[in-house]
Amino acid sequence: MGTARNSVNQIVTRYARLHHIDPDGPCRDSSIEALFSNRLDSAGLDRTECLIVEFRRDQLISDRRMVDLLRRHQKEVSGRV
Repeated sequence: MGTARNSVNQIVTRYARLHHIDPDGPCRDSSIEALFSNRLDSAGLDRTECLIVEFRRDQLISDRRMVDLLRRHQKEVSGRV
C-alpha cells in the first residue's frame, strides 16, 4: 500500500498561505472570466477551484499543474479517489 496523499484542498490552502493569498477571500471574477467564455460555467466553482485559477492567473503554477490539480480535485469531490 502506498502512502496517503494530501487532499487538493490541503495543498491549495497551504500554498495560498505561503504566497500570502487569503484562502477565504473572494475570487477575482476577471480571472475566471478569462478562462471560461460562458459566465454560467464559472458560477459553480468552489473555493479550492477558485484558488487554483487564481494561482494560474498570478503565474504561480503552470497550465499543466492547474489541470492536474483541478482533475484531482474533481475526482476527490465526486468520490472517485
